[in-house]
Amino acid sequence: MEGYGLPPLEAMGCGCPAIVADNSSLREVVLDASYRFDTSSTGQLVSLFLRAAESPLTLDPSFRRDNHDETQAAQAYWSVLKAME
Repeated sequence: MEGYGLPPLEAMGCGCPAIVADNSSLREVVLDASYRFDTSSTGQLVSLFLRAAESPLTLDPSFRRDNHDETQAAQAYWSVLKAME
């Protein structure tokens, strides 16, 4: 399980679609449920891959680059680390 979902966030930030497991914080990063699969269902994952093979997936329509500012995230992490001193 990935902590916040940086790999799919980075992919989408570069304009690539991301297919992710429908668990943990990945729901907060990949908002469109049609780009997520239930980890207990290999059929859902296979279905997503087949859909992508038949027709390339577009970028998750709910993704907004402006909602994910690296500077703001780095400052928030720094604040947490400073508070732990």
